[in-house]
Amino acid sequence: TLKTELSGLYGIELDNNNDNNATAAAAVNAQNQDKKQDPIADVESSAYFLVKKDSTEVTEKLKVDSFDDDLEAAIEAHHHVHYDTDDDDSTEKVDDDLIARLKTLFKDIGNLKAFIALNHSGLVKICKKFDKAFGFQEQALINNFREEIFCYESASIFNVASVTRLEEELSDIAKLYHFANYYHCVNKPEFGLDQANAIRNHLDGYAANQNVFDKQHVEHSDNFQWTYSHFKIRGRILPFPTFFLRYEFLTELAIVVITLILSFVKTLEDKVQAKAVAYSFFMCANWAFAPMPLFMVSLSAPLVGVLFQICKTEDGSVITRSETANIAFQSMWSSTIMILISGFTMATALKKYNIAKFFAGFVLRKCGKSPRIIILLLMLIACYLSMFISNVATPVLCFGLAEDMLQDLGANSPLAKAIALGIAFAANIGGMASPISSPQNIVGMQYLQPYGVGWGSWLAVALPCSLICIMFIWGLICSMFNFKGEKIKQQKAFKLNFGIVEAYIFLVCAVTIALWCTSDQVAHVFGNSGVVGIIPMLAFFSVGILNKNDFVCFPWDIVGLAMGSLVFGKLITLSGLLGNIASSLEKHVGHLHLFAVTVIFDLLMLVIGTFVSHTVSAIVLIPLVQQVGARLSAPHAAEILIFQMALLASCGMALPSSGFPNVTAISQLDKKKRAYL
Repeated sequence: TLKTELSGLYGIELDNNNDNNATAAAAVNAQNQDKKQDPIADVESSAYFLVKKDSTEVTEKLKVDSFDDDLEAAIEAHHHVHYDTDDDDSTEKVDDDLIARLKTLFKDIGNLKAFIALNHSGLVKICKKFDKAFGFQEQALINNFREEIFCYESASIFNVASVTRLEEELSDIAKLYHFANYYHCVNKPEFGLDQANAIRNHLDGYAANQNVFDKQHVEHSDNFQWTYSHFKIRGRILPFPTFFLRYEFLTELAIVVITLILSFVKTLEDKVQAKAVAYSFFMCANWAFAPMPLFMVSLSAPLVGVLFQICKTEDGSVITRSETANIAFQSMWSSTIMILISGFTMATALKKYNIAKFFAGFVLRKCGKSPRIIILLLMLIACYLSMFISNVATPVLCFGLAEDMLQDLGANSPLAKAIALGIAFAANIGGMASPISSPQNIVGMQYLQPYGVGWGSWLAVALPCSLICIMFIWGLICSMFNFKGEKIKQQKAFKLNFGIVEAYIFLVCAVTIALWCTSDQVAHVFGNSGVVGIIPMLAFFSVGILNKNDFVCFPWDIVGLAMGSLVFGKLITLSGLLGNIASSLEKHVGHLHLFAVTVIFDLLMLVIGTFVSHTVSAIVLIPLVQQVGARLSAPHAAEILIFQMALLASCGMALPSSGFPNVTAISQLDKKKRAYL
């Protein structure tokens, strides 16, 4: 592009073939006026505006014979300074603008060349894929269609001449760069092959580093930026940040104002418990309305709890803020969090090496073509996978397995609707099947541990409950939809080379789960389940099966949410507020049978879990029912209530927004972009 400046502005011929520069300049002007100019000409004409022409400082074109002398004179005219080559101080007068622009233009043209090569390779692969998919043995598309499209005048970027032209531009810029650096020197080095290669390597290195910077700049281009709305007041237009008019800001502002009012108003006789009411409102309102991310709400639990100073000892004395902070941070990291991270580790390994996909695909191929059997097996697969890779990742995996089947059926097919509902509901039910299948189970296990409820007890209760729920939902779906006339194609086999790595992953996961199920029996060896959870982390990360990128990609927002829930429950319990509420509820429900009490709280959990996050509903209600159960006279009332609430937290699924599996199902589209549900 600087050739345009040097040839059009200074009369230089970069090539030694004495072409007519006036003709070239006229061609560039014609291309600027032509709306159908080719991409490379467009790049040249656009880049021309990078060069500013000042006719008052350059009054006439320089006319010399040799290229070297001509270029030196032109660069000297560009700097508007005549140098004495014997003056050693002349180097201080060099203007770096020309060199900087040469570097930038070298990078831009190099990127254009790489972009052309990448798209050419992509289109060739597309054509080959088309020929292969349609069985064209002679590769009709790649041999015929490509000749017309890739070499058509409107697609001249793929022409050999175009690529050659770009390479010539890069060589010319390298030559310009050489003389721009040495034009003021007495003994100018010759521009030979070695010098050209050295300059090209230097410029290539600069372009690579600059492209990394550009990539980082693009990655941060979505950073928060202020936008303004303008209001006219008394004839003056005043800007106002739109951020302060957004739903999130207004909601958070209302929550903070109400929280401050509650903290100063005497809502209860006990001042600490009155502040705990304000603290509870702040946390629950933020979790319910989500003006900021849920994990950030959870991470604010220690901050707000310490500021409000809501903890007190058994004798009623207020705990200091420093001691409250220690209690909060001790609660954030526990064996429960280690179990959660361990579950993410095993889930990542099973997904990364396609073990879960292979297992699910194998079972699905054996089910035949009966619509009802296919729905049942998909639901069982979703439930089973949710036990070990969480009910967040399971629906995505299951819909991937059933994608071909759903695409063949279409959005209007009753079977497609039934499959989508079945996978979503089964993934929700699978969220109760094991202690690591969902965050709400992690919360429940934290409160069940003091009562001696471990993995074995959980699975003994949750698995039969999950199976009963799956069968009931399957029967309900089959009774609602008519599958007559539905034709199902046989599923394609998913090949997996089950080698040493896959066997190692399977063995480590099996041993870890077995140790969790027998945690009481091995407590004298490992201490608790959190220590057992370290085993798969060491087994997978230490040998390279998983790496740092896998660790970074863990859903840490869920970990933050779980940490905050533990802090919230601990601080509220130490405030005495839950005990006070539980005492009041015990007066109203204490005379009722335990079954009636469970029904009341179960219905409450279902309603809240339907409209609010499953995890949030568990965070709010489980500490409360633990206190209520502890005051009931019925044996094992507390663990029964906690267990039921933890299980039912996964069952609130009446709305499309009730839980991640429902959100995944409602977003599934067929080939024509129509929703199945």
